[in-house]
Amino acid sequence: MKYVVIVVILLGKKNNIIMKVKYVRVSTIGQNTDRQKENRKDFDAVYEDKESGAISMAKRTNGSKLLEDITAGKITELWIHSLDRLGRDTIDVMKSLRLCEENKVTVVVENLGIRSMDKDGKPNSVFNLISGIVTTLADNERKNIAERCGEGRRIARRKGVRFGRRAGVTEKKSDWLKKPKVVSLLNTIKRKPYLTIRELSSLHKCSFQLVMKAKAEVV
Repeated sequence: MKYVVIVVILLGKKNNIIMKVKYVRVSTIGQNTDRQKENRKDFDAVYEDKESGAISMAKRTNGSKLLEDITAGKITELWIHSLDRLGRDTIDVMKSLRLCEENKVTVVVENLGIRSMDKDGKPNSVFNLISGIVTTLADNERKNIAERCGEGRRIARRKGVRFGRRAGVTEKKSDWLKKPKVVSLLNTIKRKPYLTIRELSSLHKCSFQLVMKAKAEVV
């Protein structure tokens, strides 16, 4: 199985100084980012991740690089298609926005048409209000979906529905190791051993049990 290596796309700035950038994110390797990169020529660099928004920005492949460049003073404007591209966790998104504010980086949210600072460099109070509301709503919806899915499974179990392999059926370890999801999960664990079980489960859309089994296999 081939894996996509995501890199920062530099578009011609000298001395590694980048000013106006865009951050692009989708949740899985199979998803396409072209829609978010339609205006890529307008930027000095594009940072792209194909990782779950449940994973903190600091732990993403290029999200962490973006934060480093912001702190290093290399960036003046950060553009995103929507706030949920920064993440699905309210606290983590607000931390990223606060870092931008502290380093005088203007954040532009395309689908809302708002900027965190005006052209004179003054903070936009409306941006802070809207970003807080939108981010909180997105985080609550994510949690509600997880709760509804969990409740649905519990109701199904009470009705006698069984999940997973049929009783009495075993799976060869060699066959298990060849499964695409397992291969992808093992690869991520080897590359990013610092990710938690919850983060790995969210990233690969799998159960905690599968993650723990894969972690045991890597060890």
